[in-house]
Parts: sequence; C-alpha cells; structure tokens
Amino acid sequence: MNGIIIHSDKIPGKIDLIHRFLDDADVGQHTGRGYKLAVRRFMAWHESQSAATPTRQDVIAYKKTLLEEGYTQQTVSTYMTGVRRFFTFVSATYWMPNVASGVKGGKRARNHVRDALSRDDIRRLLSFACETISDYRDKAIITLKIKTGLRDISIINANIGDLRKQGDDTALNFLSKNNPTKS
Repeated sequence: MNGIIIHSDKIPGKIDLIHRFLDDADVGQHTGRGYKLAVRRFMAWHESQSAATPTRQDVIAYKKTLLEEGYTQQTVSTYMTGVRRFFTFVSATYWMPNVASGVKGGKRARNHVRDALSRDDIRRLLSFACETISDYRDKAIITLKIKTGLRDISIINANIGDLRKQGDDTALNFLSKNNPTKS
C-alpha cells in the first residue's frame, strides 16, 4: 500500500476532488470550511515535500510538522480530522487505499486550557474609556462574552437585526454551535 494516485485518469484534479469531497460530506458550512482548509494545507505541505503520491508516512509526518510549528493539540486534531475524512472519501469513491486511516489527531487536554477571568480582570477590561465607534463595539463584544459566555463565532455572526425586545429586556438571537438558525 504505497499511497493513493491523485493524478490518474479516473480521479479528477486536486481542486475538483476537494469540491467533490465537500459536496459529499454531510457537515455544516463551518465544518466544511474547516475541512477545506485542512485538506488544502495538507496538499500544499505535501507538494512542498514530495511529488510522489501521499502515503501513510506522509500523513504522520504532516501531523508531526504541525506540532513542531507550534499548533495546539486542538488545532492539530481538527486538521487531522479533515485530512482523514478526505482520504476516507477518496478511498471509498475511487477504490484507493486510505492512507490516513488510523492516524490519530492531537491529544486533547482533559482540563481547561485557560483560567477564568477574575473580578479584577473584568473590571480592568471594562474600565477603558470609549472614544470611537470601534471602542463602543469592542466594549459591547467584551460585555456580551462576560455576561453570556457566547462563543466568538456567535458574536461575529450577530447583527443589529438580531436584537429584539422581550418585555423590559433586550434579547439577542444568535447561532449556536449545533443550530444553524438564529434563535
């Protein structure tokens, strides 16, 4: 099992192959973007290393390179998931060996990576004077994170139209991790 043949007559070009993989993957838009990034990074790295077809040893070496470049275990795990899913697709669709089968991702921490903010940290964060529109925006983002614990992506995707009155309060409709509609 020396690897897959990406440039055979049966298999489309690399970019088309990535698009077919993403069309076939039963994942959300955000996950699809992550898979696309992971596969493109792997292919770019592989092309810089060798002109040969990818092998299992190449996938393992890529994982080691990511760790050596300082990527977190979480990021390595995410990239390796995309690469494994890609090669599973190529293997099933084009009857080629799955060179990424069994290659594990990064080890995940069993505890929180960062400590929570102290009350003094929060006071310092919120104490800056707002002089520009960007300052007010930044303060609103920080306040939302502190008071609600919303994920970064939920705040990034929020807009003024997502605010609504709920009695005397103001509520924010937002996208949650596993819900593709704002609620």
